[in-house]
Amino acid sequence: MKKTEAYDIKTTPAVVTDEDIRVIGVCPNKETLKDALREAGVS
Repeated sequence: MKKTEAYDIKTTPAVVTDEDIRVIGVCPNKETLKDALREAGVS
């Protein structure tokens, strides 16, 4: 099964980190991506 099907993602792009959808429907800029990873506990 594809990850997009497993998470029922209908739009792209999406950023899924630690089984949680962090960003969906937009292409994140560098700062948004860094914030999403920090919130997920990834340094």
